[in-house]
Amino acid sequence: MGKIFNKFLDAIGLEVNEEEIVENDSSWPESDRVKRQKKGNLVSLPTQRPVTMMLVKANSFDEVENIAQNIKERRSVIVNFDETEKETAQRMIDFLSGTVFALEGTVQKVSQNTFLFATSNLDVIGQIIEDDKEKTIFKGFVWNKNKA
Repeated sequence: MGKIFNKFLDAIGLEVNEEEIVENDSSWPESDRVKRQKKGNLVSLPTQRPVTMMLVKANSFDEVENIAQNIKERRSVIVNFDETEKETAQRMIDFLSGTVFALEGTVQKVSQNTFLFATSNLDVIGQIIEDDKEKTIFKGFVWNKNKA
């Protein structure tokens, strides 16, 4: 029956070379075949830079440029304004908020006087809600007003 099939293939212009079909070639050692298969499965994956976060305790407006530079270099920054004057802290928050906005990041209040300035490569999930808002130095600002 194999001869009939081969004659049919020859008649339509197809030719089967039996020499090319090798199912089990015992001349190759098993370990060589395994090595070839493993090499073919290796794929290079793109690597990402690790996310870096800076912690800063702000004392004066002079520090805002260095903080903004870290944000610009895609490092998220948590800034503590506990020991900063109210007006100075507000100016710093405005400046850093503008920096983060321009780089498509987010600003989130973490505690009374601590803010997270997150870059676009950091996903922030969740929100901290304060019950005791009387202690904060930013009592009258927009992020402390009760939402009705």
